[in-house]
Amino acid sequence: MPTLEEVTGPYEFLARWDHLTGTLVGQHFATATSILRDGTIVPGATSINPPEPITAETATTIAQVSELLNTGALKRITELEAQLADVLAQRDAAIVRAELAEAAAQASA
Repeated sequence: MPTLEEVTGPYEFLARWDHLTGTLVGQHFATATSILRDGTIVPGATSINPPEPITAETATTIAQVSELLNTGALKRITELEAQLADVLAQRDAAIVRAELAEAAAQASA
């Protein structure tokens, strides 16, 4: 039997300034909710929840939002570094194969 799970997490952060004074006038934080079946998002089963203002009265502080932003960015950097390492390893293996093929061709010539 498939396992169904509802997951809600951070989706977007919006900061708004007064363009004339440069004063920060508002911040909002939105989450997204998805239904997962066996750990995979069910197609069409993701909704973006209405943004909530970030105020002194809310539980979400700027520091928490900043931490989420930094964590997300660091996670993406780690993913990209892993992809790069894989591509470089494939390139290095291809170079070795090419060098071996060239050496074999020269030996048989």
